[in-house]
Amino acid sequence: RTKEGQRQHDEMVEARARNTVNTGIASQVTADLPGWPKPPNVGGYVPDVCARTPNGWVITEVETSDSIDSEHTKLQWQAFDLARAFFHVKVPRSCLARAKANAQRWGVSVDHWYFDLDCRRSSQGAGI
Repeated sequence: RTKEGQRQHDEMVEARARNTVNTGIASQVTADLPGWPKPPNVGGYVPDVCARTPNGWVITEVETSDSIDSEHTKLQWQAFDLARAFFHVKVPRSCLARAKANAQRWGVSVDHWYFDLDCRRSSQGAGI
C-alpha cells in the first residue's frame, strides 16, 4: 500500500470499528490498529475488525484501491470465508464492483458489503 492508501485504510478500519461499538450489538470489538485490542489470528491472518455479536463472530476486512486486487487480499478473504464467522468487506465506493468481481472470481462468499462514501475522509459508510 502507498502511504496515502495506508492512511485511507486505517481511517476506514477506525470508522468501521467505532460504528460497530456504537451500535451496541457487539459484546467485544477488536481492531488491528493502535489503541484497540488486537483481533485473533484467523487462518493465518489478522482481520482488520472482529466483533462478537449475539449471532456469532463477525470478521470485517477493509481494502483500498491499492490492495483490492492483491494476492494477499485473495488469501485473506479465502481464509476469512472459511472461518466459522460472518465475513464482511468494506471498500471505497469506487472499488465496490471490482471487489465483488474479485470475490466471485476467488470463490469467496461475503455476507455483507460496506462502502466508504468519501475516500478523502473517513465516513461510516453505507451497507449494500
